[in-house]
Amino acid sequence: MLNRSVFRPWALWVIGGVLFAWGLSIAWWMVIEPIGTSDEVYELVIPEGTAAAVEAGEEPPFIPNSLSLGRSRVMMVYNEDVVEHQVGAWTVPPGGAAEIQATDGGDQITCTIHPAGAIGVAFEERPAFTSTFQSALILGIPLGIIFGLAGVVGSRITMDDEPPA
Repeated sequence: MLNRSVFRPWALWVIGGVLFAWGLSIAWWMVIEPIGTSDEVYELVIPEGTAAAVEAGEEPPFIPNSLSLGRSRVMMVYNEDVVEHQVGAWTVPPGGAAEIQATDGGDQITCTIHPAGAIGVAFEERPAFTSTFQSALILGIPLGIIFGLAGVVGSRITMDDEPPA
């Protein structure tokens, strides 16, 4: 049977450690932004010869296989090819440009600039707030145990000059 007088202080130390770790996790969540995240607009240039390369089943020149958009979620597409290209719901004429506002979810958008007919899109954004719970538990439980051990050791240390009788 568990002795409640021993269990209660340890439970409080562990809870305190988890709360302390959760506070740290929230602070980092508020401060840190994903690497490369910015408010800048992503620019995609469709070079001349892209349509011919796609028709031949080749990889088009200088076209990425996937896009990673920052917080702005806006992409400017410039068509320097001799034919019009479809990017998502937008048709970009030769020599034209289109400003594309990406929707939530990412994944892929259909396009005529790849032989596969689609290009992957990902958004760089802060993780969900609920991710702070997991790190709080992973760090908080060991911290609570360490805090508890420090409390036990600290309570047994005396600063008296005389040894105990």
